[in-house]
Amino acid sequence: HDLLLLRDSAGYIQWQPEALKAKIFPYESVDMEKILLSLCELGLLEKMHQNGIAYALVLDVTTQCQCC
Repeated sequence: HDLLLLRDSAGYIQWQPEALKAKIFPYESVDMEKILLSLCELGLLEKMHQNGIAYALVLDVTTQCQCC
């Protein structure tokens, strides 16, 4: 859920695995690039490039959740 808090009003975050790791898992040894790519495979993120900068669109998980 931390990605939801870090995205801008349009749902984007810059694809910066090390910076995101520092904000989300500051004391953990994790491969944030691998985590981000896994979230893309699950359909929760969409990676894209604009003017040479990589971004991720954080997709609305509430429409993907099959809760209650």
